[in-house]
Amino acid sequence: MSNNFRKPSCAFTLLELLIALVIVALLAGIAVPTYQKQVIKGHREQAKAALSELISVIELLRARSATGTLSSLLVPEDLLGRIVERYTITIVPNPIEVESEYWVKGIPRSGTDQIGNGGLTLTSQGRGCWHKSTDTPVTHKCTGLNEHW
Repeated sequence: MSNNFRKPSCAFTLLELLIALVIVALLAGIAVPTYQKQVIKGHREQAKAALSELISVIELLRARSATGTLSSLLVPEDLLGRIVERYTITIVPNPIEVESEYWVKGIPRSGTDQIGNGGLTLTSQGRGCWHKSTDTPVTHKCTGLNEHW
């Protein structure tokens, strides 16, 4: 007597494996770009915090200096380099208005994932902008085209 019954198989069929592979690929196609956007946003938030920290240090140094002018301050270079690795931080005095007003700008460094993500500006009065459309903001004013923070 021969046994014509097949044993139940514990393996997956090729079709089941292909369907699982397609589902994983679709999920990865959605998840990876979202993750990358969140990483870039996190770096931008770090830069915003760094600009705020730098404004605080500058104000502390100005309060302790004899003249209190921005041009007489020596901001430690290690502070600028330590704060942010993906942005170039610059301090820009306001040539038009009073000497006490200045801006701190963050411009994305070339070769980083922040390129094309827009520059940051924070004024000494605490008004901050994210210049979405350009990495090198030419204006220091926050306009309607920029996101305030």
